[in-house]
Amino acid sequence: MLAIAKKNDWLSREHFSADGTLIQAWAGHKSLARKDGSDDDTGNFKGKSRSNDTHEATTDADSRLYRNGNSASRLPFMGHTLSDNGHGLIASAVVTTADDHAEREAAKVMISDAQKAANEKAEITLGEDKG
Repeated sequence: MLAIAKKNDWLSREHFSADGTLIQAWAGHKSLARKDGSDDDTGNFKGKSRSNDTHEATTDADSRLYRNGNSASRLPFMGHTLSDNGHGLIASAVVTTADDHAEREAAKVMISDAQKAANEKAEITLGEDKG
């Protein structure tokens, strides 16, 4: 698709936007277990603290506890896109584990890839939301 977009000059080589969204993992809070195996909570966490340092999901060990804003913690992944500002075409997409730095780090990788794909030394501007 990108080759067709380049051939028809539909992709900007200068102005892009990055954004991310949470993608729910195939894991639930009831699948959380202590990493050291020291106790058997069996999904009852009332009054007990959980963190990525102490617990992991047994059904999807790559998912991480993540809390976005004032919402309750969940077990998501993060999906990121880099889109061309001119036509809104998605130039790159990445899925990462959820953490506070994932969106910035994914944007750096995707914009670097976009600059390499353009085969130019031109400056590229990148817009993101405050998140």
